[in-house]
Amino acid sequence: MKNIQILLIIIGLFISCKQNPNQTVKSGELRGVISALIDYKFATPVKATIFIPQINKQFVTDSIGTFIIKDLPEGIYDLIISKNGFDSTAIFGYFFKGEDINLNDDLTSNKLFCCPNTIFDGHELFLYNPNGRNISSLNIATYFTYDSVKKDSIASFYFSDNTISDNDPLILMGLNPNLSRYDNNTFAISNNLNDKNIFLTFFSGGKNYISLSKLKGNGFNSGQRIYFIAYMDGAGRMKDKRTNRTMWLGLSLNSSNIVSITIP
Repeated sequence: MKNIQILLIIIGLFISCKQNPNQTVKSGELRGVISALIDYKFATPVKATIFIPQINKQFVTDSIGTFIIKDLPEGIYDLIISKNGFDSTAIFGYFFKGEDINLNDDLTSNKLFCCPNTIFDGHELFLYNPNGRNISSLNIATYFTYDSVKKDSIASFYFSDNTISDNDPLILMGLNPNLSRYDNNTFAISNNLNDKNIFLTFFSGGKNYISLSKLKGNGFNSGQRIYFIAYMDGAGRMKDKRTNRTMWLGLSLNSSNIVSITIP
């Protein structure tokens, strides 16, 4: 009987704590400006949509790109930003403190602490026009050659036009020629040879090349034929650490031709 009385007291204390009217959640105003990069050069505020899945609400900026979200409770949110005709961007795991704040300023000054679930590389509140520059012709050496400086065998990529003078391309690699711009709106970064797309590009001094030792170190074998395609990559990328998904921002809609090489 005594044990039952103690248990009832503990349950009563727990309920009273849960119902404590003095425990309030802070709320505040989150504001910012969404801009678009036209041809990867000119930033212009634009009307765009912001979706927050945690509260299942969508917000639209005004004609000059400004959004104001009032009475947002303190918490951790994902912000998915989109506009017709532009690539989407996102911020994963943004910690909102329940205070009035400008998101642009917070991301600039507090990037390492505000969004622990996001790996940033680029402008987070910028949308990119995928109708920008294109790459017309990709070439690759048809065999691997030993590089005495790198102490490795490499196959180099080069382009027959001047479209990549300002921006590095993104080169997508796979085990079949059916390479696509998106795989569920992301590119797969994986060592799993069964993945549809595998991304392994290595840069050195502005040159693009693939390393034989790194290929074999990631599970590729002699005699396999691998395929490559290039896109203009005028922006950065964002990775959601929780799901290991990467969003590639600002890729051109059009690609180069597909080239291939056999691993020696």
